[in-house]
Amino acid sequence: MTVDSNDNILVTGFNQEESLIFLRITEKGELAKTFGNNGMTAIRGIGEDVSVKTVSHQSDGKVLVGGTYYYRTAESRFSDMYLVRITSTGELDEGFGEQGIIRFKMGFKNYSSLSVLEDQSILFFLPSSPGMIVKLKSDGSLDEGYGKDGKFSLVYDNLNFSVIQFFVLSDNSLMCMARTMIEGRDKWCCFKITPTGSFD
Repeated sequence: MTVDSNDNILVTGFNQEESLIFLRITEKGELAKTFGNNGMTAIRGIGEDVSVKTVSHQSDGKVLVGGTYYYRTAESRFSDMYLVRITSTGELDEGFGEQGIIRFKMGFKNYSSLSVLEDQSILFFLPSSPGMIVKLKSDGSLDEGYGKDGKFSLVYDNLNFSVIQFFVLSDNSLMCMARTMIEGRDKWCCFKITPTGSFD
Protein backbone atom coordinates (compact mmCIF):
# COMPACT_ATOMS: atom_id res chain seq x y z
CA MET A 1 0.00 0.00 0.00
CA THR A 2 1.33 3.45 -0.97
CA VAL A 3 0.05 7.03 -0.92
CA ASP A 4 0.40 9.47 -3.84
CA SER A 5 0.90 13.26 -3.76
CA ASN A 6 -2.90 13.79 -3.69
CA ASP A 7 -3.32 11.55 -0.62
CA ASN A 8 -4.94 8.80 -2.66
CA ILE A 9 -4.17 5.30 -1.41
CA LEU A 10 -3.00 2.71 -3.93
CA VAL A 11 -3.37 -0.92 -2.90
CA THR A 12 -1.42 -3.37 -5.05
CA GLY A 13 -1.59 -7.15 -5.02
CA PHE A 14 -2.45 -10.18 -7.10
CA ASN A 15 -5.22 -12.78 -7.29
CA GLN A 16 -5.58 -16.49 -8.02
CA GLU A 17 -6.00 -15.75 -11.73
CA GLU A 18 -2.37 -14.52 -11.87
CA SER A 19 -3.54 -10.92 -12.37
CA LEU A 20 -1.82 -7.87 -10.91
CA ILE A 21 -4.49 -5.84 -9.09
CA PHE A 22 -4.59 -2.08 -8.37
CA LEU A 23 -7.14 -0.38 -6.12
CA ARG A 24 -7.18 3.40 -5.73
CA ILE A 25 -8.95 4.81 -2.68
CA THR A 26 -9.54 8.53 -2.17
CA GLU A 27 -8.66 10.40 1.01
CA LYS A 28 -12.37 10.03 1.94
CA GLY A 29 -12.09 6.25 1.86
CA GLU A 30 -14.04 5.80 -1.38
CA LEU A 31 -12.99 3.99 -4.55
CA ALA A 32 -11.66 6.51 -7.10
CA LYS A 33 -14.23 6.28 -9.92
CA THR A 34 -11.84 7.85 -12.47
CA PHE A 35 -9.28 5.09 -11.96
CA GLY A 36 -9.59 1.88 -13.97
CA ASN A 37 -13.00 0.23 -13.68
CA ASN A 38 -14.66 2.09 -10.81
CA GLY A 39 -11.42 2.24 -8.84
CA MET A 40 -9.85 -1.09 -9.80
CA THR A 41 -7.47 -2.21 -12.55
CA ALA A 42 -6.44 -5.81 -13.29
CA ILE A 43 -3.31 -6.46 -15.39
CA ARG A 44 -3.27 -9.95 -16.89
CA GLY A 45 -0.69 -11.91 -18.81
CA ILE A 46 2.50 -11.10 -16.89
CA GLY A 47 3.23 -14.72 -16.05
CA GLU A 48 2.74 -17.31 -13.33
CA ASP A 49 2.93 -16.75 -9.54
CA VAL A 50 3.11 -12.97 -9.83
CA SER A 51 4.37 -11.13 -6.74
CA VAL A 52 4.79 -7.43 -5.92
CA LYS A 53 8.12 -6.23 -4.48
CA THR A 54 8.24 -2.46 -5.02
CA VAL A 55 5.91 0.44 -5.94
CA SER A 56 6.92 3.96 -6.98
CA HIS A 57 4.77 6.99 -7.86
CA GLN A 58 5.99 9.32 -10.61
CA SER A 59 5.48 13.09 -10.51
CA ASP A 60 3.16 12.87 -13.56
CA GLY A 61 0.77 10.52 -11.73
CA LYS A 62 1.97 7.32 -13.35
CA VAL A 63 2.82 4.34 -11.14
CA LEU A 64 5.63 1.81 -11.47
CA VAL A 65 5.28 -1.64 -9.95
CA GLY A 66 8.06 -4.21 -9.90
CA GLY A 67 8.09 -7.80 -8.79
CA THR A 68 8.73 -11.37 -9.82
CA TYR A 69 6.94 -13.97 -11.90
CA TYR A 70 7.61 -17.40 -13.40
CA TYR A 71 7.65 -18.43 -17.04
CA ARG A 72 8.01 -21.80 -18.71
CA THR A 73 10.05 -23.20 -21.54
CA ALA A 74 9.89 -26.68 -23.02
CA GLU A 75 12.60 -27.77 -20.58
CA SER A 76 11.89 -26.00 -17.30
CA ARG A 77 10.25 -23.22 -15.27
CA PHE A 78 12.18 -20.01 -14.50
CA SER A 79 11.88 -17.06 -12.13
CA ASP A 80 12.24 -13.56 -13.56
CA MET A 81 11.55 -9.91 -12.79
CA TYR A 82 8.93 -7.64 -14.33
CA LEU A 83 8.19 -3.93 -14.30
CA VAL A 84 4.75 -2.48 -15.07
CA ARG A 85 3.77 1.16 -15.54
CA ILE A 86 0.18 2.34 -15.41
CA THR A 87 -1.19 5.80 -16.15
CA SER A 88 -2.93 8.06 -13.63
CA THR A 89 -6.25 6.66 -14.89
CA GLY A 90 -5.25 3.04 -14.28
CA GLU A 91 -4.42 1.90 -17.80
CA LEU A 92 -1.23 0.25 -19.01
CA ASP A 93 1.20 2.88 -20.31
CA GLU A 94 1.67 1.69 -23.90
CA GLY A 95 4.73 3.92 -24.34
CA PHE A 96 6.62 1.93 -21.73
CA GLY A 97 8.36 -1.37 -22.49
CA GLU A 98 6.11 -3.78 -24.38
CA GLN A 99 2.61 -2.33 -24.09
CA GLY A 100 3.30 -1.19 -20.54
CA ILE A 101 5.20 -4.28 -19.30
CA ILE A 102 8.89 -5.20 -19.17
CA ARG A 103 9.89 -8.83 -18.64
CA PHE A 104 13.64 -8.67 -18.16
CA LYS A 105 14.80 -12.26 -18.78
CA MET A 106 18.38 -11.24 -18.01
CA GLY A 107 18.98 -13.53 -15.03
CA PHE A 108 17.70 -10.98 -12.47
CA LYS A 109 15.85 -12.53 -9.54
CA ASN A 110 14.66 -9.72 -7.30
CA TYR A 111 14.61 -5.98 -6.59
CA SER A 112 15.94 -4.36 -3.46
CA SER A 113 14.77 -0.83 -4.28
CA LEU A 114 13.46 1.35 -7.10
CA SER A 115 13.69 5.10 -7.71
CA VAL A 116 12.29 7.44 -10.39
CA LEU A 117 14.47 10.46 -11.21
CA GLU A 118 13.21 13.92 -12.17
CA ASP A 119 13.53 13.16 -15.91
CA GLN A 120 11.37 10.02 -15.34
CA SER A 121 14.32 7.69 -15.90
CA ILE A 122 14.40 4.73 -13.53
CA LEU A 123 17.05 3.29 -11.25
CA PHE A 124 16.77 -0.02 -9.48
CA PHE A 125 19.14 -2.06 -7.34
CA LEU A 126 19.58 -5.81 -7.43
CA PRO A 127 20.58 -7.57 -4.19
CA SER A 128 22.87 -10.02 -5.94
CA SER A 129 26.51 -10.65 -5.10
CA PRO A 130 27.92 -8.43 -6.35
CA GLY A 131 25.02 -5.99 -6.29
CA MET A 132 24.03 -4.20 -9.46
CA ILE A 133 22.41 -0.89 -10.40
CA VAL A 134 20.29 -0.84 -13.57
CA LYS A 135 19.15 2.38 -15.23
CA LEU A 136 16.26 2.59 -17.66
CA LYS A 137 15.18 5.49 -19.83
CA SER A 138 11.67 6.86 -19.34
CA ASP A 139 10.37 4.51 -22.05
CA GLY A 140 11.73 1.46 -20.23
CA SER A 141 14.74 0.79 -22.48
CA LEU A 142 18.20 0.35 -20.96
CA ASP A 143 20.15 3.62 -20.68
CA GLU A 144 23.31 2.58 -22.52
CA GLY A 145 25.14 5.70 -21.29
CA TYR A 146 24.97 4.45 -17.72
CA GLY A 147 27.67 2.05 -16.49
CA LYS A 148 28.12 -0.69 -19.08
CA ASP A 149 25.08 -0.82 -21.37
CA GLY A 150 22.77 0.43 -18.62
CA LYS A 151 24.14 -1.77 -15.81
CA PHE A 152 26.76 -1.06 -13.15
CA SER A 153 28.19 -3.90 -11.06
CA LEU A 154 29.16 -2.93 -7.52
CA VAL A 155 32.68 -4.34 -7.48
CA TYR A 156 35.66 -2.30 -6.28
CA ASP A 157 39.19 -3.47 -5.44
CA ASN A 158 38.04 -7.14 -5.56
CA LEU A 159 35.24 -6.45 -3.06
CA ASN A 160 31.59 -7.17 -3.86
CA PHE A 161 29.02 -4.72 -2.47
CA SER A 162 25.30 -5.07 -1.88
CA VAL A 163 23.36 -1.81 -1.38
CA ILE A 164 21.12 -1.62 1.70
CA GLN A 165 19.96 2.00 1.37
CA PHE A 166 20.61 4.88 -1.01
CA PHE A 167 19.80 8.56 -1.50
CA VAL A 168 19.51 10.39 -4.83
CA LEU A 169 21.39 13.70 -4.65
CA SER A 170 20.48 16.88 -6.53
CA ASP A 171 22.81 16.07 -9.45
CA ASN A 172 21.40 12.49 -9.73
CA SER A 173 24.49 10.97 -8.16
CA LEU A 174 23.82 8.35 -5.47
CA MET A 175 25.00 8.12 -1.89
CA CYS A 176 24.85 4.46 -0.90
CA MET A 177 25.03 2.49 2.30
CA ALA A 178 26.22 -1.04 1.55
CA ARG A 179 27.70 -4.17 3.00
CA THR A 180 30.58 -6.37 1.95
CA MET A 181 32.74 -9.19 3.29
CA ILE A 182 36.37 -8.52 4.30
CA GLU A 183 38.43 -11.42 5.61
CA GLY A 184 35.26 -13.34 6.40
CA ARG A 185 33.67 -10.50 8.34
CA ASP A 186 30.52 -8.60 7.41
CA LYS A 187 31.40 -4.90 6.98
CA TRP A 188 29.29 -1.78 6.38
CA CYS A 189 30.43 1.11 4.22
CA CYS A 190 29.27 4.20 2.31
CA PHE A 191 30.19 5.28 -1.21
CA LYS A 192 29.06 7.62 -3.96
CA ILE A 193 28.04 6.69 -7.52
CA THR A 194 28.26 9.27 -10.32
CA PRO A 195 25.24 10.11 -12.52
CA THR A 196 26.80 8.06 -15.34
CA GLY A 197 27.32 4.91 -13.29
CA SER A 198 30.82 4.71 -11.80
CA PHE A 199 32.40 4.98 -8.37
CA ASP A 200 33.08 8.62 -7.49
